[in-house]
Amino acid sequence: MRATSVSVITPGRSSATSFTRHTSFGTSPPSSREPGPLPDPISTHDFECSQCELVSISRSSFYYQPAGETAENLGLMRLIDAQFLETPWYGSRQMARHLRRDGHEVGRKRVRRLMAVMGLVPIYQRPRTTVPNPEHRIWLYLLRGMVIDRPNQVWCTDLTYIPMRVAFSTWSR
Repeated sequence: MRATSVSVITPGRSSATSFTRHTSFGTSPPSSREPGPLPDPISTHDFECSQCELVSISRSSFYYQPAGETAENLGLMRLIDAQFLETPWYGSRQMARHLRRDGHEVGRKRVRRLMAVMGLVPIYQRPRTTVPNPEHRIWLYLLRGMVIDRPNQVWCTDLTYIPMRVAFSTWSR
């Protein structure tokens, strides 16, 4: 480190202001080819504050270090993974029941979260609630490929049934 004494003359003031700057560029005095001392770099704190402002995040979220899983959760994850390889149709309820039978104190929500962290999704037949009846007619979409470029070229209607105390009323738009 070397100390460099600098005098600054400010316009409008009669005396020069002097201060000492500590630099780590080397011990030799600056030659005629070397530039003069550099301005003080921005402090790390100010730099991080300005970067956080640029991307619109708080400094606390910039410094946040996520905590990893506990050793107990890692052990449970190993057990869940081993059981899931044997029974890939186990969901969180069956997996929690299996772990409780083995003597582990776990709840369904904890098992569900751990399975989600590991990316495990059970394999089972989903309900087929939108299967069309083969006897029903399939209506064609008559406007496909048609360019609608003028008023009153295509009309549409919507019938809405409004429940009333006595009966239903129909309202058309």
